[in-house]
Order: sequence, then C-alpha cells, then structure tokens
Amino acid sequence: MVSKLQKNISGPYIAGVILWLIFNGTLLVLSWKTIYNLNTVALRQFIFSLLFSIPFWISWNIIIKWCLTKSKNTQLLAALIILLTAIILWIPIGTYLNYGIFPNHQGVLLVANQIKFAQEALIGMVDTKHGLVFISILIILTASAFHAKKNIAKKKTNPIKWASYFILYILLATFIKSDTLISLSIEARGHQFLGRLLLWYKNPPPFFHLQKRSIYPFTPEKKIQPNSFNVLFIIGETLAANHLSFWGAKVDPTPNLTKILSNSDTVPFKKLHSNASCTDLSLPSILTGLEPIKPLGLFLSSYLPFDIFKAYGFKTFLISSHNYDWANLKAYIINKSIDFHLTAEQVFENASHNTGISDMIVYKNSLDFINKNNSKPFFGMLHLNTTHPPYLIDESDQPYNRSNTPPQISDLEIRYLNSLYHWDKMFSSFWNNFQKLPLADKTLIVFTSDHGEAFGEHGLISHCGRFYEEESLVPGFIYVPKKIQKIIGNQKIKTLKSNQNLFIANTSLVPTIYHLTNTLSEEKLKFFNAPPLSLHNYEKNEFTFSNCSEFRNCPLKHIGIYKDGIKYLYEGNTNQWSAFRIEEDPKEKNNIILKLPAEPLEQIKSN
Repeated sequence: MVSKLQKNISGPYIAGVILWLIFNGTLLVLSWKTIYNLNTVALRQFIFSLLFSIPFWISWNIIIKWCLTKSKNTQLLAALIILLTAIILWIPIGTYLNYGIFPNHQGVLLVANQIKFAQEALIGMVDTKHGLVFISILIILTASAFHAKKNIAKKKTNPIKWASYFILYILLATFIKSDTLISLSIEARGHQFLGRLLLWYKNPPPFFHLQKRSIYPFTPEKKIQPNSFNVLFIIGETLAANHLSFWGAKVDPTPNLTKILSNSDTVPFKKLHSNASCTDLSLPSILTGLEPIKPLGLFLSSYLPFDIFKAYGFKTFLISSHNYDWANLKAYIINKSIDFHLTAEQVFENASHNTGISDMIVYKNSLDFINKNNSKPFFGMLHLNTTHPPYLIDESDQPYNRSNTPPQISDLEIRYLNSLYHWDKMFSSFWNNFQKLPLADKTLIVFTSDHGEAFGEHGLISHCGRFYEEESLVPGFIYVPKKIQKIIGNQKIKTLKSNQNLFIANTSLVPTIYHLTNTLSEEKLKFFNAPPLSLHNYEKNEFTFSNCSEFRNCPLKHIGIYKDGIKYLYEGNTNQWSAFRIEEDPKEKNNIILKLPAEPLEQIKSN
C-alpha cells in the first residue's frame, strides 16, 4: 500500500509540481522587481493564478500518460500537446527576451490587428538564443511525459475529469482581465495570448456606443465677428510628457519639438492633462470640451469645432492616420460640416486601429489641401498615430539601444523612444514645410496628445489603465504668430501665459480656440467644463479623469480627481483611494491619503 501511494505521488502530482516550479520559477526570477512593485489587487491575482496553475500541470501529466498508453493515434495526440505546450510557454519567455516584458492584452491586440507586427515579432524570435530556449522547453516537457508514462500507476484514472479541468483552465486564462505588466502565471500568459488571438480578438465584441450626433446646424451669433485667421489643431497619439526633455526627461528623443516649444511665439503648457487615457474617450472629450463622466446625451448633442467654423464660412478638413471605423469615430465625428476628410481606412482598407497609416500621408494631404484651398480661412485637424503601440520606428535610424540607455529601461521602452524620435523627424519636416507657406503667419496652431503611456512605473503597461502622471500628463502648446497676437490682443495672451505652469485639462483647448478666434461669446464659453485658457486663470482648479462613460463600458470603475494641488485616485476593484501632492511628488510615490483631513475626501466621494 505504501509502495502504491509512493508511485501515485511520484507520478502526476510530483511531476506536475516540478514542471510548475521550473516554469513559474523562471517567471519569478525574470520579473521579481515588477512583482515586488505590484499593487495589492494585482499581487493577489498573481498569487491566485500561480496556485490555480498547479492542478493544470498535474492534469497535463495525467492526460499525457493516458495518451501515451492507449494507441498510436493518442500517442500522436500526446506529441501534439507537448509541441503546443512548448509553444505556449515559448511565447511569453520569447516576448520577454525581445522586449523586456511578458505579453499582456495590448500585445494580443497588436498582433491580432497587424500581421506585419506579428511577422516582425516572430522573425525576432528566430535566432540561436530563442531556439535554445524552445528546445530546452521541449526537452523538459518530453522528459516529464516519459516519466508520466513510466511512473503513473496503472489504476484507472478519469481522463475526462482531468481534460475538463485542462480545458476550463485554458478558457479562464484566455478571458481573464489582465492589464498589469505581470499578474498571471507563465503558462496562463501563453494561453491568454494564443487563446485570445485565435478565439476572440480577431473579432472583438463591440462595446463602443458612440453614435451619430443629433444636432441642428450651428447658428452663428449675430453680434459675433470671428477673427479671420486659420486654425490647425494637431492631436498626437500616446505622447507621454514624462519621456520628453521639455517635461524633465533625461533623454531628448524629440529635439525638433523641443525647439518649437522654445520659440518665442509658442505658449507651452507644462502640466496639461488628458481626462482619459483611452482614445475612444479622450478624443470626444477634447473635441467637445466635456469630461468623460458627462451623460451620453451631452456628447450626442454637442457641436464640434468643424460645425462651428463651417457655419462662419471657414474651410474645414480632418486628416488622420487612425482607422475611424474603430469605436464608431466616423459616425460620431464626420458629417457635412467637414469639407474634406481622409482617414486610414480610406487609404488602406485593412488599416488597423493600432498602426493605421503613416503620419507622412497625413502631412502630405494636409499641405496639398491647404495649398489648393487658400481663398478662405480654414479650421483643420490632424490626428496622428505613429507612437501608438507597437510604436512605429524607422528601422534604419534608431539612436536608442541597449548600450546607451539606463538598465532599468526595458527594450519595449527603448522602442518607444525610437518611435518618438521617428515621429519627431516627420513632425519637424511637416512643420518646416508649413512655415514656408504664405499663410503660416496667419495660422494658430494648437497641439496636444490624447493620453500618455505607462512602462511599469506603477505596475501597469501601455494605457487605458489608471491616471498616474505617466498616462495622464501630455504635451501641449499653442503657437501664436505675431500677426495673430496683434489681432487677439495683449490681455488674452497674458491670461493664456498665466496658465503655462498650472494644472489644466486638455478639454480646455477647444474652448480656448473658440475664444481666441471669437467664434463663441464669453457668455456661452462659461458653460464649458473647462473655460478657455485665454479667459480664465486656473490657479484653483478641479477636473476628473475617467476611462468609463455611458458610451464606454468597463468592468472596473477607476476614476481620478485633481483638486487644488492634490490628485485623488480611486481603484474600483479594491474600493481604495490614494492621494498625491503632484507638485512635491510628481512620480506619485508617496500616498498621503491617511494624512489628509477626512472632510475633503468625503466631499469628493459624495460628488
């Protein structure tokens, strides 16, 4: 009896635990720093995932043993399971060796939507280092399989029971929500990546509810005489201010942008924030001036700048390297008020949301339109995409690499720096060509980004996560040529500059455009969440952050509130608040929530 018990233990259970220790031990060794910095919820998820994966490896051994002892067909099935398992384990380890992180749901979206990126990733993993890793995994799994065949007791096992657990685990790993850099066991990472790619993310379920707006044509105010200069509104993509030297970064991947920001005609904003860190929320918020938490009805009944400027006789255009079929942006934004529009899907039918088309196409078409339609003033919007994951780069010109960047910067972050550099070169080319046009000195240029990007500063990667500075602080400026300064007047310029170093939201930019162009009266401008920067001084300010709204469902309600120098963050999954004095603690390392009086927080909660 003792011998039989020993044989049972030495079979599936010990073998399963050994495999679990080998592969998840690798995970712990490679990512101990990240795991150490995980928040409570992510750490809890990680520990649960680790424990939940032990029965997976036990069931794996039992299923392999059953296949190897039945018939030649089931032996072939065993070989297939071993091969697939090796691939599933190779995906996260190979991704780590390439980019310094384990794959998360953003990585799934990238590969699912962009075959070229998938090919690049796979080609990058075809080398001696990755080959040895794959062979090592295969040898370990094969050895465990033969051990299972030899040592598992011949008493009847119930393969259906274990196979059911096996399939259930794969499904759970596929669909579990995982935003952080690492919060799942290593085989769950591989299952999630492959499972989502094959079963779900090729045709993701729709959850965006932006619709066509229900508006009457805008009627110009009778007493208003708009200023007849041009307006160019440029919205960048995933530009994290904390990676730009003008905002304190130790590297300078955007030297040309830095030069523009230093121009005497440029008014830069050092503490400009996006109200949302997802494009499908931040873009409508920027264009309407509405905070994301406002009712859907307000978004659907709001005018966009195209509607207002078109009513005053301006030429209007929108050119974007984004796919506007995504998130129903086309239905929401594009209407008869836009004289010319060009978005990624019009250029390339299969353009993905993640990579779209080259920003150079945007720049070329905008210059062509402006040159051909210069008889009237224009309002135009350029919506860029280069720096969205997977961070498009110029393969022949990558100034940042492993040898000249600090060791704490991951390979993925190095790619991002090279993408910023690539974006900056293209943007500089456009800027210089635009400045050569006769109408350049009659064009107000407003610039911002939809959100920033996280690289593990608070255990998160990419965006659409929380509202720490890495995701919410964005670059922004208003370029006001001297001819326009004379038209606008000293008072507006003075008030505009008074907000340069104050905490503001980029929902204030469109109202500012209306104020500077005199297209809306000051009485109407007061109804915006964020009054114009040229009308209102933001010494005292309050605004909210949210990635949830009535047109963007999300399971966990994470919100942020900035009020009088303190940023309050609420995590819906833990029902916990944190607070940071951003001026003193820009990296948000010291949570002061317990040191604050209870009254302000209770007031924020009640609102």
